[in-house]
Amino acid sequence: MPYVQRLEQSRETQATDPVADYVFLFKKLLVCGHLGFKEEARTCYAELMGKSFQPPLTARDKAISTLAWLAAEAEWQMGVRPDDAWIAQLDQAVDDLKHADGEDREDQAFVFLPILQYMRAWVDEAALADLLRAFLAHCTVLGDRLKLLAWFFEEAGMDPEKWPDARDEYFHLLRTYYGKDRASRRLVIDSELYSYAMSNRYRHKAYVDKLTRLGNRQAYTEAFQSLCRQEPADGTCFMMMDLDYLKKQNDTYGHEAGDELIQAGADAFRLAMGDDAVLFRYGGDEFIAILTCTEAEARSRTALFRARCDEWTAGPANCWGAVLSGSLGYAFYRECANYSGEVSDRLHALAALADERMYEDKKARKSGRQE
Repeated sequence: MPYVQRLEQSRETQATDPVADYVFLFKKLLVCGHLGFKEEARTCYAELMGKSFQPPLTARDKAISTLAWLAAEAEWQMGVRPDDAWIAQLDQAVDDLKHADGEDREDQAFVFLPILQYMRAWVDEAALADLLRAFLAHCTVLGDRLKLLAWFFEEAGMDPEKWPDARDEYFHLLRTYYGKDRASRRLVIDSELYSYAMSNRYRHKAYVDKLTRLGNRQAYTEAFQSLCRQEPADGTCFMMMDLDYLKKQNDTYGHEAGDELIQAGADAFRLAMGDDAVLFRYGGDEFIAILTCTEAEARSRTALFRARCDEWTAGPANCWGAVLSGSLGYAFYRECANYSGEVSDRLHALAALADERMYEDKKARKSGRQE
């Protein structure tokens, strides 16, 4: 574990600093829990709870340490209903946090997120929102608050109209956090902010694909037009994805299974493309991602998409026995930068090139010649 080794080295250089010692154990617990090193995580938690730190740990530090342990357990048993003892420990830790004094530390989002992700499957929206509020009330680091709110709306798919206070803070944080960020993030933030700028529910829903919660074709059109307003970076990439065998599997398993395949394909595409991509459902089984990356990163994300599809196909969510797979093609703006005409002409050529490569990939996969 290279990261843990670096932590060990940092601990050695700050051996006389009790605060650094606590931070080391806390971060090691997070890392070991996330990676599934159960015994190491248990040892860290036991040491956190049993060691005499000078100055002593605050009540907040103790509550957060317990929540870090619960987050580790949540990651290990994702998909398995939590038992009464785990729920009781969570309730106690949250209550302790409410009444605790002490200074917030960074990395609290890495504690709270696994718990929220775990509980999403077992509680209703209102209970999930209450848990989010409890965590936000004791999470003052801007970046950590943004991670929690982004998960609530973007990953958990909560309706912003139902939770207006959280929605308002989320988009305020987006503007604050990314207001001076590099140009390659601008399209991402514009895409995340435009639906918020629409004051009425109809306009918001008009830009979101209901099944996948990605941007729809209208959203893609506006994002494309936004990109046309200035010369894009050479590394601007269009990634096209088309699900394989959807009609055949629709005919075999029914339209409900087809909808699940579309949702699973969208999730796999979103996870593979990463946070810096803007994704759209362009048609029935056609998807587009706009991002800025290198050739090596595009290849890596393509491989990750295929791995995510294989995981879903072999996993418990696939109760149909269906096969999730998709064909992909990508192209970079630099490949079209010398084309004559306006920026919009070059971007249309870029989209066409990515689409052509996607169909070449589909042909190769069908013929069994894909590498």
